[in-house]
Amino acid sequence: MCVLIILFLMVIQFESNSESNFSNRIYIRFKPGTQEEIITAYLQSEKIKFQRLIPIESSVRFKFQNFKKIDNYTLSNLSKVLEAEEPLLRTFSIELPNGAEPTKFCERIKRENPSIEIAEPIYLDEPLGIPNDPYANQQTMLATIKAFHTWDVFLGDTNVVIGIVDTGIFQNHEDLENSIAPNWGEIPDNGIDDDANGYVDDFRGCNLAYSTEGKGGDTYHSNEHGTSVAGIVGATTNNGKGIAGVANKCRIFPIKASKIVTLQSIDYGYQGILYAAIRGFNVVNCSWGKIKPFSPIDQSIIDYAVSRGVVVVAAGGNGNNSSSVWYPAGYKGVLAVGEVNQSDYVTGTTTMNETIRIMAPGIGNWIITNKQAEYKASSFGGTSFSAPVVAGVVAMARSKYPSLGPLETIEYVRQLADNISDANPSFELMVPGRVNMEKILQISPSSIPGIFPKQVKTYRTNSIPEERFLVGDTVVLRIDAKNYLASAQNLRFVLSVADIFDNSLEIIDSESDLPNLAAGADFEIGPFSFRIKEENLNRTFLRVDILGENVYKDFFLVPFVPTTVVSNFGNDSIMLSISDKGTLGFYSSGESKIGVGVQHTKLGNQLFKGGLVVSEDSNRVVSALFGLNPDGSDFKIVKPFMNPNAEVGIVNDDLATELEKIGLEIQQNVYIPPRNESYFKIAISVKNISKQVKKNVSLGYYLDWDVGSNSDSNRTYLVPEAIPETIIPIAAAVQFTESSDSSVVVGVGVLSESASNQPQSAALNSAVRTNFSKDKQILALNSGTSWQFNGFDDVANVCGMKFPGELSPDETKTFIMMFSIERNRESLKNIFLRNILKSGVESINPGFLNLEVYPNPAQDKLELTFPNGFDRSDCKIEIFNSIGELVLEEKLILGNDYCEILLPTLPDGIYFVKAKNRQLVLVGKFVKM
Repeated sequence: MCVLIILFLMVIQFESNSESNFSNRIYIRFKPGTQEEIITAYLQSEKIKFQRLIPIESSVRFKFQNFKKIDNYTLSNLSKVLEAEEPLLRTFSIELPNGAEPTKFCERIKRENPSIEIAEPIYLDEPLGIPNDPYANQQTMLATIKAFHTWDVFLGDTNVVIGIVDTGIFQNHEDLENSIAPNWGEIPDNGIDDDANGYVDDFRGCNLAYSTEGKGGDTYHSNEHGTSVAGIVGATTNNGKGIAGVANKCRIFPIKASKIVTLQSIDYGYQGILYAAIRGFNVVNCSWGKIKPFSPIDQSIIDYAVSRGVVVVAAGGNGNNSSSVWYPAGYKGVLAVGEVNQSDYVTGTTTMNETIRIMAPGIGNWIITNKQAEYKASSFGGTSFSAPVVAGVVAMARSKYPSLGPLETIEYVRQLADNISDANPSFELMVPGRVNMEKILQISPSSIPGIFPKQVKTYRTNSIPEERFLVGDTVVLRIDAKNYLASAQNLRFVLSVADIFDNSLEIIDSESDLPNLAAGADFEIGPFSFRIKEENLNRTFLRVDILGENVYKDFFLVPFVPTTVVSNFGNDSIMLSISDKGTLGFYSSGESKIGVGVQHTKLGNQLFKGGLVVSEDSNRVVSALFGLNPDGSDFKIVKPFMNPNAEVGIVNDDLATELEKIGLEIQQNVYIPPRNESYFKIAISVKNISKQVKKNVSLGYYLDWDVGSNSDSNRTYLVPEAIPETIIPIAAAVQFTESSDSSVVVGVGVLSESASNQPQSAALNSAVRTNFSKDKQILALNSGTSWQFNGFDDVANVCGMKFPGELSPDETKTFIMMFSIERNRESLKNIFLRNILKSGVESINPGFLNLEVYPNPAQDKLELTFPNGFDRSDCKIEIFNSIGELVLEEKLILGNDYCEILLPTLPDGIYFVKAKNRQLVLVGKFVKM
């Protein structure tokens, strides 16, 4: 199965895998249906501390089954809550033994226990406030967001609670102690979980590090970040002391997500969100985050919080105006906040991308500290200090309109904003509005729609779905969306280019009208169309404006990569990226590294970089990685990996220097098995497109592996026992590379049906890899399998095939490469034994019937015998070679249960014959000899 990943979600590889990014904990999720006693026995056998993400006694399922009290919002959404809760009830947080490396521990337990569905490290999130030079000594934020005007009319509701998940809070500060909403079901400081919610002594706060610190209700931390955030949103108003919090009479609850011993990290951020959901808080503020891989478990936590009625507000990220996505801001269902200064200018700190949907002042906000009566204007900012401003406005909105659900509230508050584009010409079409709390009094959620884009679909002009395009292409854009608020009439949607510095796109059809939109409706926006004018490999943004009656306006951003050269293929077990320029795994252009690598979906990416290398007669070499061009590739694109035949890419070496250019065209044909098998193949053909005879052409891939968690300690070796025995001679080699603890093993195989060809498989250590000169490239492609480094190091391979002798003009040579990733050597060996001789023909129809072939091996002819009942009235016979290329096609002669096929023109080799009618596909395998 080929999966071309949608371009606007193209993965930019997260390369920082240092253990310092991880906490000493991991997530484990067991597969559905795993019995409770099996889970308990396994966790106890590991002799490690473990904790359910949702304690059983706190779960809605437990309360429902035992007739316990459930809040009205949860009852009204019971089916959605139970659905969201189910995966979390089989998910655990595991505290690792001292010295255990999180990635290796995850790999081991996944390998040893088939009941585990997901095991992943828990990343250390970062408080998103960045020290800066002193900026302002007078806070104006409350006036900017019109808080004073609002409070003249409406003060909020003491029943609305904002959970502050952060480093910790000085609860006894004079301007916070009366803003905390006590948990009246808990008796403070008795060491007992009185309300049976899974947390001890959480009366005026919850310390998620209780198990190691022994203080369940004390949330003090020497890092003042959490106290400052709490003051912005929840400092007591009208008490004659200090400052006023944005949320006025709404109250806060401290949730300490950092350990006392960690000063600069958020250790239990997502568990803090879960706590807020279990307690039924209306809002949770997350002034922290990280650029990291997407986590399905984190998304499950967000989904559960939303199902329980919690609005999750998060700092959008301190990305210095970059478009990188931070989490939790990037998860579905989160309101991500960007930062402006006190004068509405976008700061140099904030991230700017499609996830940022509202702005708020950050730098210059007045804050409180861990000292009893200390207040100051912050001389540093970050989205940490803008997020609690919006969290406070969300709390006020939920006070005013308590019937709104979380997603409805997000779409409502997002539109309580002032347009600040004129103040920000560099971000004129990208910056969302700055929140204005007074509009809670002026705009009713029942008077406006609230439109959110759920999925973006791109097509060629002939309506064929497509995710990749070239310069000159016209792109048709359709957007699946949902209206979370009121009905609307006569809406107009207008498409434009949001990035004012981008000249690569030209809008053609910019408008789409919608006469009527119902409240709560799912609908489609578009179609729009635009043309790609120039090459652009970077992520850019389109903008969709929404215009309606009564001067209604809104917009959203659509990320898009105009002319990426990378395609992604995969099934449920393995994924790879391959570029039109001859690289495998990733394509690097400037500072961008695009692609998913070569990865097992459960074990992760194992390749640092890879690419084609080709030599001729041991004196010239061209490559996709080591050339003199800016991207390192000597190859010119002839056919990209795009429709038609998106699995096929063709390059030639026209971009090489005159001294190195050989005059070859190389075709790569990617094959992914449709079932969940952890391998893929690439059939590689080399054609002489020059007018001269070429001699001793050799080609393959340079593969710099980083297998497992310690790339400096890999070993690589030949595995001849992974090559199956065949009737006819073949040329083949298989090379394995494995981690030092043997928890991950990668295999590369090369195969040619002609025994006169010579497999190449070199194993290189770091010294060779670091200075991989042209002489070494040529040597690696022409040493057969004799160049083998023995030992542990940061290793690389050069694997391919040499075609001794002459390659005449227009002549083509072909071979197959197979790649696989497994948890151990034995499993990997068996995958090669079962599959290296297969082509894609066997998998055309998983339910095919066997076709009887005789004789086998065959010489000049082949007899095909059909099963009883097979309708031969409209049957076609096709013969494929071992790499899936069609080499013979005939119409069946009627009248017999068998037919004869003449084979005089076929060279010796392995073939597959397919007979198909309207209902069935029959497949047989034979050897021509």
